Amino acid sequence: QPDLLVTSLISPTSGRQNTGRTVTFTLQVKNQGSAAAGRFRVGIYLSDDPIIDPATDIKTGNECLFNSLGIGVTTTCNGSFSLPKGLETGIYYLGAYADPYSAIKESDESNNSLATIDTLTLNNLTVLKTGAGGGTVTSSPSGINCGSDCATAFLADATATLTATPVTGSTFVGWDGCTPTPDKPRECKVTMSNATTVTADFGL
Repeated sequence: QPDLLVTSLISPTSGRQNTGRTVTFTLQVKNQGSAAAGRFRVGIYLSDDPIIDPATDIKTGNECLFNSLGIGVTTTCNGSFSLPKGLETGIYYLGAYADPYSAIKESDESNNSLATIDTLTLNNLTVLKTGAGGGTVTSSPSGINCGSDCATAFLADATATLTATPVTGSTFVGWDGCTPTPDKPRECKVTMSNATTVTADFGL
């Protein structure tokens, strides 16, 4: 039977560039069993501990798909993902899990996961809107569209640029909690060294 083993997962600080809300990774998976493996996936997860469990950990929305893997063969997958919605401020492990859907019957099902040694620190950016007027606030990198999406997680120390757009009949008054961009009063920048709340004031 096949035996799938994630042999390496490059951690966030070991050479891959993670910026804003995007995390990149490189993983290797080996078939150390006595038979070739058919089609399977390796799922990428975020976890608050180094034990990766597809049933309870956070799916990143990224998977590596392999059509087959011969006996003793190691293969590589490079990928990236944007941080999922709903993450809280905190420290997370990046993890990989071979065959999370149990497509392959393996000789050992207990050795399919691997977590990075280093961790990702995430800080939430929350936008509040005040005033008698109305408008939306968006972010670059994307994630805030407030409107409806007024909070999202960024990688620690990332720089987020916020842009305020008043609705017809309203005006943008100013920011609280971030640094306005010179000559662009509707734009401001915030460094995500901590969980941060920014207020946008719209008037009539």
